[in-house]
Amino acid sequence: MGSSLLHKSTLGTFIDVIHGYAFKGEFFTEEKTSNILLTPGNFSIGGGFKDDKIKYYNGPIYEKYVLNVKDLIVTMTDLSKMGDTLGYPLFVPSLPHCIFLHNQRLGKIIIKDTKKIDKEFLYYFLCTHEYRNSILGSATGSTVKHTAPERILSIPFYPPPIEIQKKIAHYLYSIDLEISTLKYQNIYLEKIIQSIFKSWFIDFEGQTEFVDSELGQIPKGWMCGKLENICNIFSGGTPSTIKEEYWDGNLLWLSSGETRNRFIIDTERKITQLGVDNSSTRLAKKLDVVIASAGQGNTRGQVSLCLIDTYINQSVIALRSKDDYLYSFFLFCNLKSRYDELRNISDSHSSRGSLPKNVLVTLELIIPNKEILKKFNEIVMPMFLNIEKNIKDILILSNIRDSLLPKLMSGEIQV
Repeated sequence: MGSSLLHKSTLGTFIDVIHGYAFKGEFFTEEKTSNILLTPGNFSIGGGFKDDKIKYYNGPIYEKYVLNVKDLIVTMTDLSKMGDTLGYPLFVPSLPHCIFLHNQRLGKIIIKDTKKIDKEFLYYFLCTHEYRNSILGSATGSTVKHTAPERILSIPFYPPPIEIQKKIAHYLYSIDLEISTLKYQNIYLEKIIQSIFKSWFIDFEGQTEFVDSELGQIPKGWMCGKLENICNIFSGGTPSTIKEEYWDGNLLWLSSGETRNRFIIDTERKITQLGVDNSSTRLAKKLDVVIASAGQGNTRGQVSLCLIDTYINQSVIALRSKDDYLYSFFLFCNLKSRYDELRNISDSHSSRGSLPKNVLVTLELIIPNKEILKKFNEIVMPMFLNIEKNIKDILILSNIRDSLLPKLMSGEIQV
């Protein structure tokens, strides 16, 4: 990258990283307030903000630790075994009537000279594999991964002239903008689907005749039943991890942590046919609903819909609809809305907890008649197909961005 390669430089040449504050847990609350404590749980894998693990705070606030919109933050602690988000960046978002607080597990990036470093360019550098490899290579801890400001600052960094930085950042941002648009489309489609589900199957709108049941009044012609009445339920297994020949094949294999994705279109790990033949893993098919029966943090009880065929591990329970997938979308919407209930009924005696299959099969639910289920499927099927297409487009765009990122950063591709 021109003259910048003639001398050694690190991130510490251009930035500082400062810790946040150890806000006291006694002031954390589930009740919504205007104060949001930014945590590692708000970082997406690959970088960026996610709002599915908001932590509210109602204690004393120190101005020094109030973040500004567009502050650049990196996570310095990660609870996953693989350090999924460790070191990744996000920009503090703008939410109406809310402020974000800077806790001690996050690092705030301070650019020393904004005439030399573009903040958006720096964000994308913090998403590169080269940077991430450095972060993970110097991380401490086994169960909980940690990095520190001094380790981040020691990473080599050779930025091009700021005009080139801005062009690179703008090019990558245009791809991210397309990705964000597709993600918001999917969020909107999910809300519509869930709204229709609630209207039809919880509020019973459109129904005029009701009968008494053990679950209260239900529409005439519907019935009370258990999950096992409308689906077949099974779990999988894990091929031996010491057998290299069982891994890195071309068969998808889903672990419980991946149910953080509402729709399963790919898996983090792949196995071989030998791995299938020599383990208890089983195949979940497209339109099967999968539930995390165990896992750390919020994992247990998460519900996803398979949009591909994938083998599953022992901490994933698959539900395959009877009657030629008649109940698939109904099951997905029903169980997705019962996350808290699934966690409450599960066995929580161990640190990981578990949701036993024999408990799940007896889960009670109100089962609509087949005619209304067919009408529901006719309405929501096109929406699910649109969601699937958007996810596939997101994967394509993400792959394009990720393949261009190192080449743009190294100067292999000019802008």
